[in-house]
Amino acid sequence: MNKKIIIPLIILSTGIFILMIFLSSPYRMLRPYDIFGKNLPEKSGQKTRIINGRKAVLIKGDEFTDDFYIDQIPVSIGSYKDCTAEGACKYQHYHDNYAKYWKLKRYEIFPVTFVTWMEAQNYCQSAGGDLPTAHQWNLAAGSALNYDYPWGRSLPTIANANIDGYYQFLTPVGWLPEGASPYGVLDMTGNVREWVLDEIYEDNDNKLLKGGSDYDNFANGKIEAYFDHGPTSSGYNRGFRCIYPVK
Repeated sequence: MNKKIIIPLIILSTGIFILMIFLSSPYRMLRPYDIFGKNLPEKSGQKTRIINGRKAVLIKGDEFTDDFYIDQIPVSIGSYKDCTAEGACKYQHYHDNYAKYWKLKRYEIFPVTFVTWMEAQNYCQSAGGDLPTAHQWNLAAGSALNYDYPWGRSLPTIANANIDGYYQFLTPVGWLPEGASPYGVLDMTGNVREWVLDEIYEDNDNKLLKGGSDYDNFANGKIEAYFDHGPTSSGYNRGFRCIYPVK
């Protein structure tokens, strides 16, 4: 066969192979975050507002807490870098193989990690809010509906949660809208564990984290589950989101 004919056939065969892989891959279910042109989910009648350049969702309170707004997505590296540029937050602890996540712009859509409880609270307070209590976090995740997970009672899948090693590392914030809570709040199961305000016990300084991370198992991603770490502890799987008072 003529070489001039062989080359186009190879290119065509390669293209068909790549297309077949794309169509059959579970990763085709990924739905990109706002900056890629897709809108994050909103629930009918649910009130949202932009706070400090980020979308926050209104959550109705109950006998234990007042109404509040909560970040729809965890705080990203980009948002945290803005805080450091303003002098309100400290430089993050990205070292060695993780240093690229702080240095390179393409990672700014990932959740900020290596953040202590105190640094997370400082960020939220500098933005006019605070860390959520565990109860507020649970409400935003759908606990009032007796859900196991933010989307209901079915087990996590690759389409709704970055958990149990599905993606082998962190994913950009808000990347999986099928995992939205009843209020349209995202990433409440998997990706990063999220600091909340509560201590585990009155005689123990350890602070709670909710939601589970990318390598935690299904049980640890349930709404009722929690972890605890010392307030000065940081790690690649620890992030946060903020709440804001209703004014």
